[in-house]
Amino acid sequence: MYYIVVSDSLNCRFAQKAKTEKEAMFMMHFHIKKDAKEVAVYKEPFHTTTDKKALVCFSGRGSYWDNVSKEDKRIEAKRLK
Repeated sequence: MYYIVVSDSLNCRFAQKAKTEKEAMFMMHFHIKKDAKEVAVYKEPFHTTTDKKALVCFSGRGSYWDNVSKEDKRIEAKRLK
């Protein structure tokens, strides 16, 4: 199970579930095209949005993961470009 956490252009935050990584990536790209500020995909077990082990990939400038990636190259490698 995968979780997609989205911060949209109005700063509203919500999460969606996906059964497969392919479905999660499709949903992530959908939200990016709809101008979401930040999108992150996590894999179970997932306890918090700051869980480095659960993070699959992320997108968004100025986001939490963007700031972490400046000091942690393993997180930078998970950035969706």
